Amino acid sequence: MSTSFKKLIKLVKNLPRVKEFFVQKPHGYANIPLPDNILIFARSGIADNRGHGSLHHRYLLNFNLGTPCELVIGRQSFLLPGNSVFLIQPYENHLFIHNDAGISRLMITFETTAPELLPEIHLPIELTPEILDAACALLRAYSAGEAKNWELTLRLTLLLHTIKKAQSSGLIVKKTLEGPSFSRKVVEYIARNLHRKFSLASLAKEFHISVTHLRRRFLQETGITPGEYILHCRINQAIIYLGKAEYNISEIAERCGYSGIQAFSRAFHNYTGESPQSYRQNHRKL
Repeated sequence: MSTSFKKLIKLVKNLPRVKEFFVQKPHGYANIPLPDNILIFARSGIADNRGHGSLHHRYLLNFNLGTPCELVIGRQSFLLPGNSVFLIQPYENHLFIHNDAGISRLMITFETTAPELLPEIHLPIELTPEILDAACALLRAYSAGEAKNWELTLRLTLLLHTIKKAQSSGLIVKKTLEGPSFSRKVVEYIARNLHRKFSLASLAKEFHISVTHLRRRFLQETGITPGEYILHCRINQAIIYLGKAEYNISEIAERCGYSGIQAFSRAFHNYTGESPQSYRQNHRKL
């Protein structure tokens, strides 16, 4: 991991919490159609993939900072590698399917009436040192809370120009899947059955293929094995439950598909370095 990437991750983790998603913060450049009404936030954890996505009127610049994930826009699927950036245009219904319980996505949303200033949409680009530096500069100004709207506009404009320049230089990592991909079908099945205890053998049987074929195809499309993905999902779901007081440890284990507290505690400790009980105590919401 490069120094620039580490700096961006640190800034993303310290972003201020979003209080108002429908912002009106004009930049002050009259008659100049630069990016306006900028909102920046982070998204992490397992994406909700129960048949609906997000729809809004703003441009969305998505930085994929975690593991590879699948992005579904309408009837088209895109495989987004880690360390990439991707532009989505307004009013596009989109759904992210990913598997990272930590920081995984940086979201920069904005408005503009000049699409010619933007990078090409639906074209993943590698995060070059220049892109990372421009993103870090924008996040520092945004997090400081003292930057004028015109300064944020100029820094975002520079970031967009840097991404556009990278596209013209051929740093494209585009990989498009026509229709629902195999991994998406597997991910959807896992999400629907996360509360059940199932093996790779039963999962492969569900899709009428061998375990070897299942593992190879899923790994090829996502960069992670199905077993690793299931573990990510179960532990991430457990973390969500542990943040609430309504379930005890035994109930959480059952709801996350484990046969008992011992199996759950062992898997949780191996993944997080803490027992479920200590994690609940140390990360209790204030």
